[in-house]
Amino acid sequence: MTRSTLTTLIAKLLVILIIYNYANCDNVNTQSESQTPEQKDMLNKLKKKQLVTRVMSKPDDCTVLSDVGDELLVHYTGYLEDGTIFDSSEKLNKNPISFKIGDRMVIAGWEKGMTGMCVNEKRRLVIPPELGYGKTGFPPVIPPDATLMFEVTLVDLKKKSFSGLLSDPLEHIYILKLLAAPVVVLYVLYYLYKRYLAEAQEAKDLKRGRRGSKKKQ
Repeated sequence: MTRSTLTTLIAKLLVILIIYNYANCDNVNTQSESQTPEQKDMLNKLKKKQLVTRVMSKPDDCTVLSDVGDELLVHYTGYLEDGTIFDSSEKLNKNPISFKIGDRMVIAGWEKGMTGMCVNEKRRLVIPPELGYGKTGFPPVIPPDATLMFEVTLVDLKKKSFSGLLSDPLEHIYILKLLAAPVVVLYVLYYLYKRYLAEAQEAKDLKRGRRGSKKKQ
């Protein structure tokens, strides 16, 4: 057995153990004394059809984080429940994939799982079918109702620019709302000020009228 074959076998066994412990929730012994808090949290999330995200490594300087509208460049390796690698940009010497969070170019588990990442951060995502390829799967690569595991590394991050904001119709509405708020406030203040001046003038005129009537008497 060659070293590469042994490495692949070990990687498959590791994936099987991870997904078996965290994804096959109905077949796992859930007694509290046999589970760590981390395992309990993962099981609870998968039972609720939620994404499981774990940070494997990240740089010391991790202040610029990915968000909706940002463009991400990502290296990835995807595993099935039996440990089979169904796709990988690193192991197959492919270019990293590029996508924008919020554009729905990738599965929902990716968009949620890679929000809040910084460049050179590596994460492990365990994605339930509801956030992956669902009941139909992606034949012939991904079977129906498949729980998937990905190891992803953020290679590069391009923050959303102002021009990008203007190209999104939903962002147009958001910007208009932001601009409209101070305009409305200024209009209300102007209206109240004008009303105050009118009432003050009316009070003055009323006082003058009373003084004039007293003089005539």
